[in-house]
Amino acid sequence: MKVVFTGTDTIGARALKALVECPRHEVVFVITQPDRPRGRGRKLVEGEVKILANENLIPVLQPETIKSPEIIAAFDQYMPDIMTVISYGEYIPKSVYNKPPKRSINLHPSLLPRWRGASPIYFALLEGDKETGVTIQYVAKKMDAGDILNQVIVPVSDDDNVESLSGKLYQPGADLLIKTLDEIEAGTQHPVAQDESESLVTYAPKLTPENQWIDWSGPAVRVRNRIRAFSPKPGARTNFRDKDFLIHSAEIMPGLADSHDAGCIIAIEKDGPAVICGENSLLITSLQPSGKNVIKGKDFINGYRPEIGEMFTGKDAGTDSE
Repeated sequence: MKVVFTGTDTIGARALKALVECPRHEVVFVITQPDRPRGRGRKLVEGEVKILANENLIPVLQPETIKSPEIIAAFDQYMPDIMTVISYGEYIPKSVYNKPPKRSINLHPSLLPRWRGASPIYFALLEGDKETGVTIQYVAKKMDAGDILNQVIVPVSDDDNVESLSGKLYQPGADLLIKTLDEIEAGTQHPVAQDESESLVTYAPKLTPENQWIDWSGPAVRVRNRIRAFSPKPGARTNFRDKDFLIHSAEIMPGLADSHDAGCIIAIEKDGPAVICGENSLLITSLQPSGKNVIKGKDFINGYRPEIGEMFTGKDAGTDSE
C-alpha cells in the first residue's frame, strides 16, 4: 500500500524504519513536527523522523498545523491508500484522517482503553502497572477511542524507568504496525470497539513541571514509581538544603521505619541516604544536584555529608504540587 507516515520522536522513527524496510508498502511522504530549538544554544534541531525520511529520499512536510492546505494538497498529489500516526503531537481533524480510502491508523503505546492521552508510558510507571503494550487503532474524533485493530502486551519490570520501558515498546510497535497494514491490505482485519466502561478507561494527560515534584508523604512504592516515571529525563524533583535535586533511582527499604516526618533522612547507608516516606523508606542510590552531573548516593554522602534528621522536601516545603 501507499502510506503517509505521520509522527515524531524515537518510537515514530523506529516505526518509519520498519516501513521503509518493508517491500510490501511504500511511504509516499512524511508529516512531522517543525524543527525545534534545543540545547543551551537553542539551535534548530531536526527530529529523528525527518532525518530518517531525508536519508531515504522521502518527501517531508513540516506544517505548523496539520490543518494546513499543503497537507490536503499532498494527499491529492500522492494519492496514498492509508495514513499511519505515531506520536505526532497534534489533534488530527476528520478532514485529514478520513482523506485516504483506507482511513488512518494510530500506534499508541498502551493497552487501550487504559492510558488514553499524551503520556501513557509515564502513567503506566506512576501507577505501578505490571504490564503495558502497544495498540493499533483507527484514528477517531475522540482521542485514542477508535476501534482496535491489534494489541501486543509488554511486561513492566520493577527496574524499568521511562527510558527502558519506552525502549521495550519500539520494536513490538513497529512489528505490529507492519502486521496491521498487511492485514488491512489483505482484508482480514476485524476491528473491535473499545470498552468504554468507567473502570477500564483511564487518561494520561500531558505532563507539566509540577508533576515532577516528589510527595514524600506517600508510600515508598509510589514515591519510587514517580522516580522511575521521570528517570532519566526530566527527573523527579525534590529539595535539599534549599537547592533543587533530581532523584534518578531509589530502592525500597520495607523494614526501615521511623517517627520522623516524611522526607527525613533516618539513616546513612553505604550506598546513599535512607529517607522516610509515608509508608516504609527509600534508599536514594543516584541523584543530581541542579545544574550538575548525576552522582551516586554514596558520592552524595561523601560530598554533602548529610546528617540524620535533615530533610528532603517537595515543592513549598514538602507539599506535592501535582
